[in-house]
Amino acid sequence: GSTGLPKGVLLSHRNLVNYTLSMIDNLNCSSKDRVLQISALGFDVILEELLPAWCSGATIVLNANGLLGSEELQALLEQKLITYFEISVAQWREWLAWLQLRGLTPSASLRLVIVGCEPIHVHLMTQWSNYDIELMHVYGLTETTVTSSLWSSYGWNGGMRSIPIGRPLNNTRLYVVDPKNRLSPVGVVGELYIGGEEVSDRYLNREELTANRFIANPFKTGVNERLYKTGDLVRWWGDGNLEFIGRVDDQVKIRGFRVELGEIENVLLELEEIRDVVVVAREDGDGKRLVAYIVPALAESEVQLPQSALVSHYKQHLKGKLPDYMVPGIYIFLDSLPLTVNGKVDKKNLPEPKADHILAKSYIPPRTVSEKILCDLWCKTLRLQQVGISDNFFALGGDSILSIQVSSRASQLGVRFSVKQLFQYQT
Repeated sequence: GSTGLPKGVLLSHRNLVNYTLSMIDNLNCSSKDRVLQISALGFDVILEELLPAWCSGATIVLNANGLLGSEELQALLEQKLITYFEISVAQWREWLAWLQLRGLTPSASLRLVIVGCEPIHVHLMTQWSNYDIELMHVYGLTETTVTSSLWSSYGWNGGMRSIPIGRPLNNTRLYVVDPKNRLSPVGVVGELYIGGEEVSDRYLNREELTANRFIANPFKTGVNERLYKTGDLVRWWGDGNLEFIGRVDDQVKIRGFRVELGEIENVLLELEEIRDVVVVAREDGDGKRLVAYIVPALAESEVQLPQSALVSHYKQHLKGKLPDYMVPGIYIFLDSLPLTVNGKVDKKNLPEPKADHILAKSYIPPRTVSEKILCDLWCKTLRLQQVGISDNFFALGGDSILSIQVSSRASQLGVRFSVKQLFQYQT
């Protein structure tokens, strides 16, 4: 799982065989294909890259360079004659912007790009439709064998209000269920339950969680089948496609990873110096960013350390318990959390992050042309008023997706470096 707390999902060979054959059918895989492997081995999407290709005789091109910037991705696609690959929506969005800025087109060998994990804005699909390359939007969970539904851009209609997550894979059944466990009609939002051959057996050694999420199918009498409750809110369209709406709970997706905000809050509350905390995912033009609102246990006059040192301490604690994508980049200190009349945290009244909330070391101005270019670029990308040459890109709120943007935009200004180098040299 990608929510920080490891849990094993028991998939069977039957699950994988049905999934693989269904994806081969939908991807039209053949021995002529050359598939680029991008996902990490610990991410279930690696199965989507490997299994359909292996079982149809396609060539898999391994990527040993980790996260790819747009320029590196384009070069690899062209050099290796890639025919299809899978990428997160955020990376795809950045690559599309990079192509359009330069008036370029994707590699001539490319016939298909698979994107998933996040919603796609209609205006991006409009831009992509200028290329004669299929875009496939996939949806699924590890518990239901990676992918449960998909939508192809061959069904693109410029009048769509959003890009759907499509129709179920072979031998997969999708149910939209209301709070009273009744099937929701077309156009009415409900929670997505998944049934069929791709539903996994259970969570390993997590009986209570298994019983809560894997339930007997109440909609098919006389059939011994279980459904998986996804916690995702969706609705049917009249044409048989599903539209993703959001989450039942506070779980969000950051760069394609499912993140439980409450889990981050619980880890922060392990620290005695924090009295209260709430973590939210704030949307901006470049995606979602995690922001932690901290209420210290001591009054400001009693705290011995400056806030910048406290933030470093919080991040160090979080990194010891959670993956990097679950560590907030921005920390805002409050005397108390705003509450509703019912006593719940009023998230709508939490203050917006400002430049002074993003703490850095003492300011050292740029001295060379290259440093000036980079400081200005970081200011624009991170939405800050001032960045010095000793400031850490990731401590200021940067992440892997923003690092791709910085690398791409810096090359336009004559300062060339890879995404990997930015991770290596962070100031």
